[in-house]
Amino acid sequence: MPQDIADGDLVVYTCMPLEHNGVFSADASPFVHKLLSYLGLARIAFRVRPAAHRGNPSPPKGKFPFARLPTGELVGDSQCIIDELERRRPAGERLDAWLTAEQRALSHVVRRTLEESMYWTSMIDRRWHNRDNFFNITMPMYFEGFIPRWLQSLVGWIIRRSVVQAYTGQGMARHSQAERIAFAREDIAAVEALFPSTGPFFHGSLPSSIDAVLHGFVKGLRLQGVTYKCEETSAEIELERNCPMLLAHAAHMDLLLEGKLREAVGR
Repeated sequence: MPQDIADGDLVVYTCMPLEHNGVFSADASPFVHKLLSYLGLARIAFRVRPAAHRGNPSPPKGKFPFARLPTGELVGDSQCIIDELERRRPAGERLDAWLTAEQRALSHVVRRTLEESMYWTSMIDRRWHNRDNFFNITMPMYFEGFIPRWLQSLVGWIIRRSVVQAYTGQGMARHSQAERIAFAREDIAAVEALFPSTGPFFHGSLPSSIDAVLHGFVKGLRLQGVTYKCEETSAEIELERNCPMLLAHAAHMDLLLEGKLREAVGR
């Protein structure tokens, strides 16, 4: 175990932070950013270990994030980690303890829209499925300092092939590019339309776990908007032009968490 990690620490295994043209994301993965945002909102102490750190355990579900709980168990998947941490907290301290059944249901629908639909048609599509984007932008950005340059093309080709196969198996990649762009734009517009309060959080004056989800995915979209060339009909442009509630929410979350997240990931 690394010397700066002690028994009893909550350790989150991450990918890498990204920052481009003034937009900072605590991690390249919106799921990792989501988890780190949840920990910040819930005021749970944690340590971060990036993927490049030698001696990391293998991800129990083959993906990031995963975490070593204070009791030593490894748990994979951002939502599974959050659910387990919530379960272990005293009932009155749980971030979602105050939500009504209707609010929980709305949170579930919004989360699944972002994680199971828009994630594929916007983030996987733009960063990985688009060949030019991947080899010219995504691969250098993700691999620099992690994989030797002479090896990046080979490793990138292998990883991209796996991601594209998963995207095709998921089904969204079988649609035309215009259809995929429309699906992503409609998803983010729907989340904006469902925003139920005047803020500053999704459900009003108090935070809940859905705020962490929104922070991760809105950050991911904004980062793409300043990193890649985006179509006029894209989700990234829709967010910037027609989603004032989501942008205000992101700004409020940044005020609360960006300093803590930068410190946690060493940026």
